[in-house]
Amino acid sequence: MSAIKIIEAACAQLSATVASLGHAVTNKAYKQPVCMHAALDAKITDHLLDKPKGLHTDELGRLSEQDPWKLGRILRTLATNHVYTKVVPNVFANNLLSMKFLSTDPVSSLVGHMLVWYWETFSKIPQHASRTEWKTAPSSVPTHFSVFNSMTV
Repeated sequence: MSAIKIIEAACAQLSATVASLGHAVTNKAYKQPVCMHAALDAKITDHLLDKPKGLHTDELGRLSEQDPWKLGRILRTLATNHVYTKVVPNVFANNLLSMKFLSTDPVSSLVGHMLVWYWETFSKIPQHASRTEWKTAPSSVPTHFSVFNSMTV
């Protein structure tokens, strides 16, 4: 099993290296949405700008008004997925992918939009899929997307 995890991590790193940065970051919005949302809201990338040696989570917590312990967990999750670099324990720095979270980069706005709007919509899929009256899906039946967004299809 550990060999599979090593191969998955290597493939993820290769993909993050060769893919368009915007594409790589927006794809990750579906896998690590909560951590990405927290990092975007706290402007972690902005705080790490021009800090190639990184900052300790205590300092990042102070700058972003976040709990340093929780922030460390969030950043470790993202660093494991190649967003941010873990320099030493509890010290994180920006990398190519995390730079797409810079508040002045348009991709950060797109990812923020995707995290809020799409995530809230898609989180309703199981709830709406189990509704008896919607088990068959003719076009006149509401969908989870249309109900969440107060739309008719």
